[in-house]
Amino acid sequence: MSKARRYTWMLVVGVLFAILPFSHAANGAWRNPVSAVLGLLVFGGTSVTLIRWWYLTRRARLTATLVAPTVPRTRVLVPALFGIVFLYGAISLALDWLWRGINAEEKEAIPGLGTLGLLLLALAAVLHLRRGR
Repeated sequence: MSKARRYTWMLVVGVLFAILPFSHAANGAWRNPVSAVLGLLVFGGTSVTLIRWWYLTRRARLTATLVAPTVPRTRVLVPALFGIVFLYGAISLALDWLWRGINAEEKEAIPGLGTLGLLLLALAAVLHLRRGR
């Protein structure tokens, strides 16, 4: 894979994360206003960060600067992104449960989603720290 395309996935995933909150709002997936605000902050912030990292790596490559931007590696970012999504799902379901109640199947998913999200974020942290950054 060429260096020009190595970080293109950041732009694509960043744009998809920017679309995600509006897709949730259009589908009525948010059952309370706290989840809506949290979704906009989490997915909007992730989107802005990924697009910024893509831009910084692209600019560094095109200008051939000696100072490389500090962007985490792909093997660190992928578990972190999945961890964010799963942890947000658990928090959103818990807020829905507190706000207006949810059915038993959704209630049972909260611990699993939360645990999986935390494990993926911990894995990303270990990979990041192991790299020495």
